[in-house]
Amino acid sequence: MKALKFLLLLLSTNVIAQKTFNLKDLFTVDTVVWYGIDYSKSKFIGEFGEKDLNEYFHGWNRLIIEEPYKYDVSRSLQKRKTMFDIESVEKLNQKSVPNIINVDGDTILRPSDFPMMVAAYQGKYNEGIGIVFIAEEYNRTKSFATHYVVIFDIVSKKILISRKYTTHPNGIGLRNYWAPAILESLNSLAKQYKKWKKKYA
Repeated sequence: MKALKFLLLLLSTNVIAQKTFNLKDLFTVDTVVWYGIDYSKSKFIGEFGEKDLNEYFHGWNRLIIEEPYKYDVSRSLQKRKTMFDIESVEKLNQKSVPNIINVDGDTILRPSDFPMMVAAYQGKYNEGIGIVFIAEEYNRTKSFATHYVVIFDIVSKKILISRKYTTHPNGIGLRNYWAPAILESLNSLAKQYKKWKKKYA
């Protein structure tokens, strides 16, 4: 009877051990969770128009969901399936105040910033491997973007690996102008993943 009560207590308080994942698991699991593109700590240099930039944050995030065959996270990470859970990142983006400046300056992000940023991501998946793009800089003056791909364990929020990509925009209209930079980052990730697999798997 006591054992049954203890089991019920565990169930009621959700104190059931959840699986944590390490870097080697990245190369064996067949699904990942995409958390979106985090713009909450980004800076934007040059002309970005009069429209609320937060609306573009939403539009750039929708690219991956609405055009999955083009912006293919699964293909980049050689996975069978990608699950989407961008709500927490979207909320952070909408609450942020875009840092728009007219001149170049020092970069504002460091890998040491990522654990605190990732810790803020809450979602519907209790375990697994998560991936997020953390946008560092969109530079209209020099026509480049920098994103960090950050891959982490969902339970512990431990960063498994990260990498910075510098890519280039090209298009008409602000949303479409930066879309190729996002796509190029995904393509760079696909190439990087193959190297990671050889090194860490």
